[in-house]
Amino acid sequence: MPAVPVAVPSPQPGADEAESRLLAESRLLGAALQQLRQRHDASQALHSLDDYQQKFPNGQLIEEARAARIEALLQLDRRGEALTLLDKLELSKLSRGELRVVRGELRATAGRCSEALSDFAAVDETQSTAALGERALYGQASCLTSMGQRTRARTALSRAFAEREVEKHY
Repeated sequence: MPAVPVAVPSPQPGADEAESRLLAESRLLGAALQQLRQRHDASQALHSLDDYQQKFPNGQLIEEARAARIEALLQLDRRGEALTLLDKLELSKLSRGELRVVRGELRATAGRCSEALSDFAAVDETQSTAALGERALYGQASCLTSMGQRTRARTALSRAFAEREVEKHY
């Protein structure tokens, strides 16, 4: 019986190159995260993130790199720069509840409570985690108080306290 030829798919052009590029991108971002989270060297992490941005301006891990940059800026107490970056992100890019809460907190600190309330409300609706939901409710209460809306502020605080009590029982 004659051998039946088997079609072997040829590798897509550039597949190895794309994989190599992603690997290089991953290594550079990983180095920045190690500097940031393990060595607690936010300045060096920012240098690595600058290098990442230069080499991979449209990289596959760009959102993770932006989040790391924001984290580094916050560690260096460069809140204004962190807020500027967060303000530039599309709302859909803030799917991470923590980034929404941070943006809300930074906006509130900058006296931009009406914008902060929208961030806190979005987190409150999604309830990313109990801790984030609680931070969002406290942020809401703080902004509402500063805006003279004390009844709504009390409601937000009551919800935060209620959620904390529920969390204690689990």
